[in-house]
Amino acid sequence: MSLTNAYASLAELRGEIGITGQTDTTDDARLELALDAASRWIDEKCGWRFFTTASDESRYYTAEHADRLEVPEGIITLTTLACDQDGDRTYEETWAATDYDLVPHNASLDSEPYSGIETAPLSRYGFPKWRKGVKLTGKFGFIATAPRAIKRACVLKAQQLFMRKDMPFGVMSASAVGDVVMSVPQD
Repeated sequence: MSLTNAYASLAELRGEIGITGQTDTTDDARLELALDAASRWIDEKCGWRFFTTASDESRYYTAEHADRLEVPEGIITLTTLACDQDGDRTYEETWAATDYDLVPHNASLDSEPYSGIETAPLSRYGFPKWRKGVKLTGKFGFIATAPRAIKRACVLKAQQLFMRKDMPFGVMSASAVGDVVMSVPQD
């Protein structure tokens, strides 16, 4: 198995758990599964993905305002902005880069994605309010690597998922004190 858009590495998780031997790969498949599951869990809880794809994607949006379009997934690079001005799902109007501004304006300087698009002051275009009236092509998600807090959350959640194997039904055994019932949160 290989990691797919995981927010932490196998080495980071192995170090957190205390597996230091490089030749001990017994649990690597389960550790990778835990990292992938923890990463997708973070995506779901945050409503955001902290990775991007290698190639451009096309996504469709419905504008609420003629001068602004919200892009909750975040834009890293925008290759094409096209609009369907008559509702026929043919995106006949392609905007030039001078017709819009990605916002917040300084997002790339802060290593963050853009969260929206505004029409430029002198643009002759406006966003149509049809369902799927706007087609964006580019890279979406987060800048190249996940923030440190997301990486740390991934390691901790993956460790929790991996360690569940040692606590069937929430019971942990310690020979000195007997069985101890521990609550293992599901989220």
